[in-house]
Amino acid sequence: MYSGYYIKSLNLNQESQSAKLVFYFWLRAKLPVGDTNYHELKNVEFLNADINEIVIHEERFHDGNYYLSGEVDGDFKFNAEYKYYPFDRQKINIIMEHVNFEKSDLVILPDMNSYKKSRVDEKLRGVSEYLNSYDLIIEKTSFRSYGKKYNTDFGDPEITSNSSTYSTMQYTLFVKRNYVPYAIKFIIPLIIVLTLAYLVFYIEADKLELASSLTVTSLIAAIAFQWTISDDLPEIGYLTTVDRIYYLSYFLIMFAMVQTIWTFNLEKRDKHRLSKNLEMIGRWSFPIIFCFGVYYFVMESF
Repeated sequence: MYSGYYIKSLNLNQESQSAKLVFYFWLRAKLPVGDTNYHELKNVEFLNADINEIVIHEERFHDGNYYLSGEVDGDFKFNAEYKYYPFDRQKINIIMEHVNFEKSDLVILPDMNSYKKSRVDEKLRGVSEYLNSYDLIIEKTSFRSYGKKYNTDFGDPEITSNSSTYSTMQYTLFVKRNYVPYAIKFIIPLIIVLTLAYLVFYIEADKLELASSLTVTSLIAAIAFQWTISDDLPEIGYLTTVDRIYYLSYFLIMFAMVQTIWTFNLEKRDKHRLSKNLEMIGRWSFPIIFCFGVYYFVMESF
């Protein structure tokens, strides 16, 4: 039996690690003369999904050819990897398997002939040119057909073996995020916060209260912004690219605070020249460390 998909809509729910997909699908099979099991061919299931709705548009059998087309709306689970968020890439799978027929009776294959006739890009087979994918970019798609073994007979008395193998077809969407809106969302507020912290290098060394209030306020604001962005993701046990940039920012704010206290004490001890030199070092090193740090973390994500 041959099967294919035509993806209409794709939207990721990062917190639940699921993709809401709306797509057309079809089944096509050539049956032997006299075969009366064609009505069971439509009994397929999507293993990694919570299906909201399946609508059958057309089902017909003529001259030994079975054809069915329909539309699916469902939430498909995937194993997310957010290490490089918001520059991350994800793999969204649609895994189809027949409910009744084992692999010895039925093999599900991708309908490549249909895709070849459409003359679409080989990397984007099954993707609508009008796809509504919100902030996602589909890089490529792939098909894989294989046998999935279950170490059980599911209680069926007609099965003599202690295991069952069913034909499974997996369609994979390789997606990446349109990171520009996300970068703007967290970089602009962060730059504003760091600019406030950077101003301490231009405040006179004896104005300790003013300088310290700037750095403390900047640190609290940066932490609040990070919490806001983290709310978009599930609880994970590793650092994302955004986390690394924020931790770099915390280090720089701490650096500004330490420099402020140090120069204040130097001024009190009349070491004015050393105090000025430290301020100049801070003025140059602060933006250089931030820019090179961000560049390194971003480049590591690609």
